[in-house]
Amino acid sequence: MMRNGWTSVDLRMGNIHINRVLYLGAFGAVIFIIGLFFATSGTDMMINSKIKKGIVLEEGSEGLKRFQKTPFPLEFKVFLFNITNTDDVMMGGKPVLTEMGPYTYDLYKEKPELKFLKDGMIEYNMTYQFHFNAQKSRGSESDMVTGLNVPLLGTATMVEQTFPMGLGFLNNAIPFLFPNITDIFVTTTVKDLLFDGILLRCNYTSGPAMPICNGLKGRAPPTIWREEETKNYRFAMFRHKNKTSEGPYKVKTGKGDVTEVGQIVEYQHRQTLKNWDKNSSCTIIKGTDTTIFGPLKNPHDDLYIFVPDVCLSFTANYVNTSIQNGIPLNKYFAAEKNMASYSKDPDNLCRCAKDDEGVRHCLKDGVIDASPCQGAPVIMSNPHFLDADAEYQNAVVGLKPIEEKHKTFVMLEPKTGAPVEGRKRMQMNLKVKKVNSITLLENVTERIIPLLWIEEGTRLEGPLLQELQKLYHVMGLLGTFSWVLLVAGLVIMGIAGVLYLKVRHLFCFAGTQIVAPVDSSIGGAQKMNTFGVTNQGSDDYQEHGYPGTAIYPQLGDGQGKNGDLVHTVAHPQAR
Repeated sequence: MMRNGWTSVDLRMGNIHINRVLYLGAFGAVIFIIGLFFATSGTDMMINSKIKKGIVLEEGSEGLKRFQKTPFPLEFKVFLFNITNTDDVMMGGKPVLTEMGPYTYDLYKEKPELKFLKDGMIEYNMTYQFHFNAQKSRGSESDMVTGLNVPLLGTATMVEQTFPMGLGFLNNAIPFLFPNITDIFVTTTVKDLLFDGILLRCNYTSGPAMPICNGLKGRAPPTIWREEETKNYRFAMFRHKNKTSEGPYKVKTGKGDVTEVGQIVEYQHRQTLKNWDKNSSCTIIKGTDTTIFGPLKNPHDDLYIFVPDVCLSFTANYVNTSIQNGIPLNKYFAAEKNMASYSKDPDNLCRCAKDDEGVRHCLKDGVIDASPCQGAPVIMSNPHFLDADAEYQNAVVGLKPIEEKHKTFVMLEPKTGAPVEGRKRMQMNLKVKKVNSITLLENVTERIIPLLWIEEGTRLEGPLLQELQKLYHVMGLLGTFSWVLLVAGLVIMGIAGVLYLKVRHLFCFAGTQIVAPVDSSIGGAQKMNTFGVTNQGSDDYQEHGYPGTAIYPQLGDGQGKNGDLVHTVAHPQAR
């Protein structure tokens, strides 16, 4: 309102300003709360919801498709130990080993027939297919290698354990089963040793080999099979895995708890393993089949992996967290207790073999007798006897255990549980010992001799790695967005606070005055103090000891246009 050329301040203006300031403050508070929501739980809620949709095993989900068929082959590397001093070993000397390989195979894992069960879980069989990859191999499948005659030594060990009286029959049968045999070794091609098979001649209608060959019917381990065209048998290390099924497995889908996706509940229709003593720690099935892991509840918690080759659940311990390609990765190493002896870990007593009298015979640290699982006298260890007792390492020449090369590990992205890189490493060995009834074993020294070691794993690359990078890019944007909202909310609330203090004339704004022009026609000057109290007439001020000229000095001659008295005015429009 204009009066006599001066801006007149409406005394109600303060109330209008307060409402606007409160609205502004409320808006800033809302912005801050939204930012706080995204900074604390909102981002995680959005990301976790998206992750769950991509991981949970339900019909039509991306997680189920990847679970059913690995979108890329795993690397299956085989390192063979070539024995260079066979004559010395036959006379009790130490074997001298040279490592050959790796012979690399593309390993495809599939679960072609998934079944959704009524209890909300999934049942499947795992199938394997191996394809030789010459480009990634050091050598060819036609390379010749000299190693232990596994079917001979395996048969001798099994006969000794189950039917010692039959050792004499076996000794007489050996020249027929293995024509031209002169020692406990065999020289063959890599392909025959691993997949095509080493011949056990059994096409006899009579003779000392017949009882042994007949005994193989229905009792042969998976590594020995009968030829379709003949009565002969063949032995190969991995032929029984190629294009065959393993299982069935029964696992959780992750619908109730996404962190439990892929956790094995049953194997071969059993909730406990039948290969070991009942109710022992060895019978517990725990973990996943390594093709899937769920998001991590706590990165420092142990991981559990079920290994069907040894019929045991293994543990992996958290090591550290690192950033690779912009993605945080939690690294886990295979726990030492996986290969610990009974003396170091009493829970492993169930792994000790029993003789006919029930007496247990336990191995030392670093090796596992897998014969209850394999059906053959195979002893498992880490490659090059890493973390094993010195007795095993010193029993042969040519080993050099290195943790980075020979230890099993996995690196998981914690939000999704995706294995970005992992290597499962295992060595297969045989125990060689003197058996008086077997001519070829009369002079050897008891020791565990390595056959080969394998490395199975991969490193995530290409589109799948880019998906994880995109996830963290989005998380970064949401994090930045939340901080922008937090700062913006605080700034807006701060501005609103300053305006509120100014309107209310509090604290540093306490001396600020808003004075209305005085209309001489009403008999005196109107004065408005800091609190909006109007005092009329300079005489009143003077009477009460408030001289108007001291508090409100006049401008110029004290006369405004049209004769209005004007006092000091703090309102910007009045300046």
